[in-house]
Amino acid sequence: MSSGGFLEALLTFWSRIEIALPAFRRGLWLTLWVSLLSMALGLAIGVVVGALRTRRLPIIHQLTSFYIELIRNTPLFVQLLYFQFALPAALGFTPERFSNGVLALGIRSGAYVAEIVRGGIQAVPAGQMQAARSLGLSYLQSLRYVVLPQAALSILPALGGEFISLVLGSSLVSAIGVLELTGQARLVVARTYRNFEVYTALAVIYFVLCYPLSLVVQALERRLGKGTLR
Repeated sequence: MSSGGFLEALLTFWSRIEIALPAFRRGLWLTLWVSLLSMALGLAIGVVVGALRTRRLPIIHQLTSFYIELIRNTPLFVQLLYFQFALPAALGFTPERFSNGVLALGIRSGAYVAEIVRGGIQAVPAGQMQAARSLGLSYLQSLRYVVLPQAALSILPALGGEFISLVLGSSLVSAIGVLELTGQARLVVARTYRNFEVYTALAVIYFVLCYPLSLVVQALERRLGKGTLR
């Protein structure tokens, strides 16, 4: 294809998706909002569960293992349906799509973050905890002020990768009626029947959103590998 033909095809493609741009803008903000809130919830859950898993308490280990294995071995799509339809039906409350989507994504993310945090804590030399305890700090204080700050650097790349997974996974919340990027794209397709153009644009948006994050994660991994991260 000549450069003129390519430009003409590009302009034609643009003219066909231009009508979808307002919907994509609305969907993009909602995608980011869902992803950020879910990551915040996942971090809160993951830090607590990950720290608990480093303690040698059989009942705690069994409970946290059950949570992690349950989440990791069931599909996200099924979890979303469960939070949106099964729990409200069983408990008798009105489902709220956005909150349920964030809750499902956050709880799922928490299981993965917990393992990331556990690995980071265990990577810190045991002598650090022992030294902190010898100075009179409690276990929680030692964890908060000594161990976790050191573990944070090593787990940054993995947390970045988890956030990318959350952004991509947020596309599934459209299944419960949350009109983020994918939900908005489906509405546009239903109105215009421009399947190829709209879904191609959707894929490009996700790529443009996630690829820079992926580059940041890779850069962090390289710097950590060289021991130069400050």
